[in-house]
Amino acid sequence: MNNTQTHSKCSNFQHISIVKVSATIYANSRCPSDIDGFMHYRHLDLCYNFNPEHYIDYLGHIKQTCSSYGGELLRIDSQERQTYIEHILEGRTTSRVAIQGHSNNPGNAWTLDDGTQLPYTNWRSGNPAFGSHLQIFTNDAWTSQNGYRQDRNNIFLCERRP
Repeated sequence: MNNTQTHSKCSNFQHISIVKVSATIYANSRCPSDIDGFMHYRHLDLCYNFNPEHYIDYLGHIKQTCSSYGGELLRIDSQERQTYIEHILEGRTTSRVAIQGHSNNPGNAWTLDDGTQLPYTNWRSGNPAFGSHLQIFTNDAWTSQNGYRQDRNNIFLCERRP
C-alpha cells in the first residue's frame, strides 16, 4: 500500500469516526430535529415543535400529545421568549395558540403545570378573566380560555425541557 492509499484510508476512518460521534451526540440530544419536528433555538435553549390545528382540548389532546413527545405545553416565562414566539408565529392563520398556564382556583391565580406562579404575563386588556387555561390570542396578547371547546380551534407548541 502506498502513502496516498494509507492517507486516504486514514482520512476516511477519521471522517467516519467523526460522523458516528456527531450522530451519537445528535441522537442523544434532548432536541433531535429529525424526531417529531422539534427545532432548537440555541439562544434561549428552547426545544419546541408546532402541532396542527385542532379543536381546543387542553387536558385531552394537547397535553397528551406533548407528553407523548416527552415534553410539555410551551412555557412563556420571559419577555425574551414572548418576543421569539411572536416572531415564529408571525403570519399564522389561526388566532388561538395554546400555551402553558392555568387557573383552576377561586383566587384566579395563574400557574404553570408544576404549580409555580407565572413569572411573566402578557395579558390582553380586560384579562385575565376566569378561565381554566392560557392562550396567545390576536396581537400576541394573552387571554384565558376554557379547557374544552369543540367549536373553536387552536394550534399549540410543545417543548422539551432539560
